[in-house]
Amino acid sequence: MKKRKEYVDPVVEEYKKKSPIESENQNIKRIFSKYKVITHIFIIVFPPYALYRTCCGKSQFQLEEKIAYSFICIMLIGVYILAWI
Repeated sequence: MKKRKEYVDPVVEEYKKKSPIESENQNIKRIFSKYKVITHIFIIVFPPYALYRTCCGKSQFQLEEKIAYSFICIMLIGVYILAWI
């Protein structure tokens, strides 16, 4: 029996190739690392500790995330204090 030639679609082959950005940057940070997920939980449960986690030196958050989450934590602390009074 003769073997059939496999049809190779050039569009599919091009799609399977990695883009130059992906091939250059293999060390892309994970968006939802374990550290960030735990911090997101602490934002609701205990905002002061979440504020510490977002601003400490080993934090994995970018500057924009630090500013946004710090604002959210401060607002939640204010809401909790006003609800307690």
